[in-house]
Amino acid sequence: MDAVSISDQLTIDVIVNVYNEEKNVDAFTKSLLKQTYQNFRLLIVDDGSTDQTVSKFRNYFHRLNLEVIELPHIGLRGARAVAVDTVQADFFIVFDADQIIVPFAIERLIESFSDPEVGAVTGYKISQGDTWSERGQRVIALAAFQAINGKEGKADQLSGGCFACRTKAIRDLGGFAAHDKYAEDAEISWRLQKAGWKTIARSDVYVYHQDPVGSWEMIKWGWRMGWLGVHTRLAYPEKFLKPHLLIRFGPLFLSILALFWPMFAIVGLTVSFPLFLIQVRKVEKPLLDKLYAWFVFLLKSFGWSLAFLRVLAEYTVDRIRGKNDVNRPGSKVLT
Repeated sequence: MDAVSISDQLTIDVIVNVYNEEKNVDAFTKSLLKQTYQNFRLLIVDDGSTDQTVSKFRNYFHRLNLEVIELPHIGLRGARAVAVDTVQADFFIVFDADQIIVPFAIERLIESFSDPEVGAVTGYKISQGDTWSERGQRVIALAAFQAINGKEGKADQLSGGCFACRTKAIRDLGGFAAHDKYAEDAEISWRLQKAGWKTIARSDVYVYHQDPVGSWEMIKWGWRMGWLGVHTRLAYPEKFLKPHLLIRFGPLFLSILALFWPMFAIVGLTVSFPLFLIQVRKVEKPLLDKLYAWFVFLLKSFGWSLAFLRVLAEYTVDRIRGKNDVNRPGSKVLT
């Protein structure tokens, strides 16, 4: 575990997994060209795009140290595992193509490895747009970052699409899990921690991200995150009983309550808003944005808790039948 300085002769790979992202390529790449630290290789791993994503990235060969790897369509997690296996640098950073990277992001992520015990460092994602749902999601992102990550910069889990890793630490653990049922950002965080590595959070590192817009899209997003979340936690059962996890069942509980005692549900919903305001009190945003955030929380949590309960039910039935579909982390890594 060697300490590093941003002034050292470091090698850094920036990994971006893409699938049909042609509309985002220019904005994303131009934000990389504005980085305060430019000594990195950009590694584009295309997951079988059918549009002009690859050709648009190749337009930047003369401006960036750029490599493109083209794969058949195998899914994000499999493609990301391939990307990590391809890394040649001392450190790698994971971004997404639908982001705008703030100019100091790479520099601040990498300087965090001056502590030789740090295995990974995370920033967070902020919604780009100005619709009611995106304004609400900005509040949620800030509040969630504070709730999930502990004091003194300790990170419980990395934020997918905005984190950096020490390559040796990841290689020693067998790489990223390619299992389609895992939330790979959370899974690799917990695997690093079990191995004794520090995972830290930087509140001064963020990217602007395209979040789902509209009520139905947020419910679907919540469903997908719940589905991934429970499968990942089945491998790490100690992560189930977290306060920020349990409160997500509130909207589903109120919905069930409304079927039998509508008045109690209305009272519960009314009370939930001031309680939510207490949770987001440290977020410096207008009250209207916090109201939007409450709506976002209700919608996403409803989808999240439905998926969570479904997977738990399926897992229980499988256990009764003698099946065990929980793969241990690192057991399925593409190389």
